[in-house]
Amino acid sequence: MKLEDITEKDREDIAKLTKLKSVMKYVGNGKVWDSDKVDRFIKYNLEEIGMKNRTQYYYKITNRKQFIGIIGIHPFKSFGGFYLSVMILPEEQRKGYYRKSLKMLGNRVKEEGIKTDRIKILVRTSNERMISLSQKNYYFNTERKINGEDFYEFFYFLRDYTYLVMSEYLKKDEINDIFKKRGSWVPYLLSNDKRGERKNNPDFFYVDGRYVYDKRVFGIRSLLKNQVDNHKNITQKDTLYQNLQKKGNKKYLLENYNLDIDKINHQKMEKLFDGNKVWIFKPAGDWAGKGIEVFDNYQDFKKYLPTLGEYRKRRKTNWVLQEYINDPLLLEGRKFHIRMYYLVYHQEAFLYNLGQVYTAAKKFKQSDYNNKDIHDSHITGSLEGLYFPNSFKVSKKIKEDLHNQIISLFRDVKSIIKVGCFPETKDCYEILGADLMITADYQVKLIEINTKIGYKEFEGVRFNKYLIENEMQTIVDNIFPPENKAEPLEDKYFIKI
Repeated sequence: MKLEDITEKDREDIAKLTKLKSVMKYVGNGKVWDSDKVDRFIKYNLEEIGMKNRTQYYYKITNRKQFIGIIGIHPFKSFGGFYLSVMILPEEQRKGYYRKSLKMLGNRVKEEGIKTDRIKILVRTSNERMISLSQKNYYFNTERKINGEDFYEFFYFLRDYTYLVMSEYLKKDEINDIFKKRGSWVPYLLSNDKRGERKNNPDFFYVDGRYVYDKRVFGIRSLLKNQVDNHKNITQKDTLYQNLQKKGNKKYLLENYNLDIDKINHQKMEKLFDGNKVWIFKPAGDWAGKGIEVFDNYQDFKKYLPTLGEYRKRRKTNWVLQEYINDPLLLEGRKFHIRMYYLVYHQEAFLYNLGQVYTAAKKFKQSDYNNKDIHDSHITGSLEGLYFPNSFKVSKKIKEDLHNQIISLFRDVKSIIKVGCFPETKDCYEILGADLMITADYQVKLIEINTKIGYKEFEGVRFNKYLIENEMQTIVDNIFPPENKAEPLEDKYFIKI
């Protein structure tokens, strides 16, 4: 197979090709060419061969000297850059000529020294076959409207994708291996030119832990980033419950009250403690167990409020008073919570099928509520190597019921998702950490959803490696189709909600 310059000898083949409505309805203005158009096309191709300032590059596709079609690029002033034109005889379609000739065209573009790192592909929204092929193999950029017609615009990159990973929890060699086996990625080097400006930016930018606050990452632009904006409707403790309660399904929610610590109705609060109820009190915007206290009587709760001066100084006066689960399901006699990983991408949501289980340091008892070793399951002192559902010694039926409850809960969460991307990134997704508890009668309860999830893991188990590989397969590979498709991890995967 070859790409060859177009000559006068190709007139008959080109005329035959461009008279076919089935081919030309997806090319240019969608109309067949007359003889004058064919003549003009051949003429300007002959004129441009060998020119230094050539603007259009068209070639005939041949296989063993047999004419297959035409492929080329041309500038499009309205949008900038070089756009693809391709016409292949109907009887030669679906034989792989399109992808092979596009790759060969990309090599010609590099040889010609054209200053572009991508060929842009416009596909009519009515061309289902080409849309499917492009989605599997090329980067989707945007939707276009041209002369009243709708198009999808894809990029065929003439270079490898670039990635920047700044992680507190992922090992560098593991990350590099994950990208390397895809065959179309290279690491982006974080450096500035002499003026302190970045010459380019990574296509995919992954950041977590302390690196989120690293000044070097501020202003980095990317096509995809693993952080979303405007997620407080599900990650802020007070608004999460407000929004879920509006859905009318309170099955998975604990009794919950949003409080301003400077405007507390003490008469109402005192009544809440009637009947020996136990309550957990926590700041709406904190994480990792910060500021959490448990109270089984109103007097201790009232005495605690004046100690919150530091929160008042930081203007963090929104708190949540939440029913405390005093009959939790226990593992090894200990209270525990399950950390489920919830991936959000625009209005789509996915749940990781495996959850990490964190236990309290000591065995549970319904007393001594200020003893965090008994009542706090935030990692310190946890039993290691426990996972949901694998570590649960219950019947298959109970496991299935718990799974169905969790899926139902996150369908409700999905219905209130309203996330967007930060201004510096074109596209985005994020994994959030959802904390669940289970009561002694096997009822799932949502505690909270966090952005700062820590990615803690047990010694000897590379849980985070499996997680990032599944992120790649679920989101990144669909946005940046890799050269080599990765094999799915059979027992670890994201479930689409």
